[in-house]
Amino acid sequence: SSLTHGYATGGYDGSSTVSSTFRIDFSNDTGTPVTTGSFTRIITTTRSSHTSDYSWTAGGGSPSSVSTIDRYDFSNDSATSLSRGKLTIARQAQMSTGNLNYGYWAGGSVASPITRHSNVDRIEYANDTATATPKANLPEIRQQGSAVGNYDYGYWAGGYNGSSNQTSIYRFDYSNDNAQATPRGNIIGAKTIVGGFS
Repeated sequence: SSLTHGYATGGYDGSSTVSSTFRIDFSNDTGTPVTTGSFTRIITTTRSSHTSDYSWTAGGGSPSSVSTIDRYDFSNDSATSLSRGKLTIARQAQMSTGNLNYGYWAGGSVASPITRHSNVDRIEYANDTATATPKANLPEIRQQGSAVGNYDYGYWAGGYNGSSNQTSIYRFDYSNDNAQATPRGNIIGAKTIVGGFS
């Protein structure tokens, strides 16, 4: 989201994957969302990190897993997104959060052959054409979990580890992002394919 609007992009419409974006007006949230700009590619099972001005959407399946990062400009949301740098590995169904300067993507998987990851990648918003920098891995592989964050910390929650859905929450310290995330509490019930907001 920007300060005034929320955006939903990509996905599967029942017959095909899409590249379109829908905008929700926070001041008129009973209204029908409107179609805005599109992405450079069709995208599914991807995650974004954002500031009040831009959103960075990384990875996803289109139709196979990719490492591409796209930047979407909220002030020019009728335009097509711009291709920027890449994640260190192609993946989808990862978790993402960030602060004012960096975006982080954690975990995820490759669809074929199925390979799950614990990798954490960081992109610098001010240098978003560069390939992401690897940071400290998650304590375990995880896909389709949820992430939220504030100015100081990101939290990875739930997801699937290859054998079962999870309840664990890990806290990631942005100021010490070479250190592995630390266990915190648990979500209520083991869940995967979960959303989050903060």
